[in-house]
Amino acid sequence: MAKYLSVITECELLSSPVLTPREERSVVELLELFSRVAITSRIARLAAQLRLRHSITIPDALIAATALMSHATLLTRNVKDFRAIRTLHIQSL
Repeated sequence: MAKYLSVITECELLSSPVLTPREERSVVELLELFSRVAITSRIARLAAQLRLRHSITIPDALIAATALMSHATLLTRNVKDFRAIRTLHIQSL
């Protein structure tokens, strides 16, 4: 099964102010297991619609739009942030 990662998620994971250098290396190694999905204009437009319709943050809207456009299941610890998007397949981590 292919594993995809939004570049937004990559940014979120690597921008944690509490990451030690060792933890950062571990995150980078984990990220290498995933193919990146770049943000296209189509993804950005869908994200804008999702943000307006569901009052979610721009990063969450971009992550959701990326999953929808990739026909992928969104894996997240924050299911509540995405629950209102009925067409999105979500799996809790």
